[in-house]
Amino acid sequence: MIYVVEDVPKLLRQLSGMANNLNQLTHLCHIGKIKDPEILVHLKSNMNGVKDILRSLNSLIARTKK
Repeated sequence: MIYVVEDVPKLLRQLSGMANNLNQLTHLCHIGKIKDPEILVHLKSNMNGVKDILRSLNSLIARTKK
């Protein structure tokens, strides 16, 4: 199997930045700055999605370095 990995470090930085933004918004929900509980549910769901993508990309990178 052949993997072509281009711009993955850039993508990982962008995803990491998105995760950071989601963490900040989640924190604001927890301290009461954002009151809508539905937003917290969606933020957690989005954060889990970002984590899954990061895990998959890291796994792909690890396989290409062998």
